[in-house]
Amino acid sequence: MHPLLEQLHAGYAEVLQALPAQAIEMHPADDSARWNARQIVEHLILTYQSSSTVFRDRLAKGRPSQSRPSAWQRVQQIFVCRFGFIPDGRTAPRDVVPSASAGEPLDGNDLCARLYAGLRSMDELLVLCERQFGERKFATHQVIGPLSAGQWRKFHVAHGRHHLKQLWRLHIEISNLTKEA
Repeated sequence: MHPLLEQLHAGYAEVLQALPAQAIEMHPADDSARWNARQIVEHLILTYQSSSTVFRDRLAKGRPSQSRPSAWQRVQQIFVCRFGFIPDGRTAPRDVVPSASAGEPLDGNDLCARLYAGLRSMDELLVLCERQFGERKFATHQVIGPLSAGQWRKFHVAHGRHHLKQLWRLHIEISNLTKEA
């Protein structure tokens, strides 16, 4: 896997591997509207799957997207892909919103393994896209426009770091709650 994505996964592994299954489902300050650790990771995996669908489509068509970024998309690409900045408060697109219900209980190691598998699978497609399209912008992100494989990785790293900060805040909150109990 690409070193940027390996590094991102290592950040998640550091916080997730310490979390038991009950902590995975705890919401920040008992606010069920805010995502718990499972939902954060599920959201990321959904974004990897969504991006992978776009990459497969481009590979199947055998040509890069013909769309051109607008001026606003170029500005966003600079902030996200060059500076790694994802603004707070954006609502996730409906197709990458995690489920509210837990399903089977997972601990931090389970979540970490699922996250790694999603990252690895997406990166394998990005490698194929790099081979086919080189450094050209080949696939269009629904918000920030057409991106190259390198930009797609930088987007996912910036997005992942954005949520990693949330996960660390949640981890600290959960740790404080368990100390008080």
